[in-house]
Amino acid sequence: MTEVFSDGFETGNFNAWTGTASSSGMTIYVNTNHPHHGTYSCETVLAAGTGYRIAYKNLGSYSTLYARIYVYWVSLPSVSGDNVAALGLTSDNDWYNHFINKVSANSDGTNSYWRMDYKSGGSSAHKTGVVALQTGVWYCIELKTVVSATIGEARLYVDGTEKLTATGLTNDGLGNIGYNYIGAMGSGYGGNKDVYVDCVVVADAYIGTEAEAEGQPYVSRVQQISGMQTFNPIHALKVKPRKLI
Repeated sequence: MTEVFSDGFETGNFNAWTGTASSSGMTIYVNTNHPHHGTYSCETVLAAGTGYRIAYKNLGSYSTLYARIYVYWVSLPSVSGDNVAALGLTSDNDWYNHFINKVSANSDGTNSYWRMDYKSGGSSAHKTGVVALQTGVWYCIELKTVVSATIGEARLYVDGTEKLTATGLTNDGLGNIGYNYIGAMGSGYGGNKDVYVDCVVVADAYIGTEAEAEGQPYVSRVQQISGMQTFNPIHALKVKPRKLI
């Protein structure tokens, strides 16, 4: 596995990212309120309505890419049709229209659950999970995206288990993957939505959950420290993806 990008926000800012983007009524921070590990994490607060507040990274150009984050929902979508994305891979900086693959918390009016949106044949499609999400829980979510004219893929792993899968996609119409973004992006939701993101890794192969040394504080395997990446052997263990269940 070769890492393309990683950030655990331990610099206390977004300096490792290409930039941030927002629409009205949005707020994004690096703060100490709910770190997954270390001292800092990224918090995004969405006001009621439709909009986005994200941090984004220009990755170059990839036809196959994996992106993993840890995400913590303070408040989840509750009205039917609510859709608040936390992680996305896209071809350019048209976040809403040019996404290639993204994962959201979605609601049917009773439960909140995972939703994976992806492109195929020039159209948008999606698949949804069946397990209700909870607030106050850190979830490890990872997207696999393969761009191809005939054999494109979109896969969602939650806590190391493959949950949603779409294969045989024709998703090359927008070009290769150029950006990843984290934060929050939503449409049609009522009330504020608050989400934390931490431990971001983008790579060319499956990443998996963090291997954590028992009884020791976590240190990210690759950290952004003053703009430089450093390797931590504590997390050299690679975790293989589990089979779809």
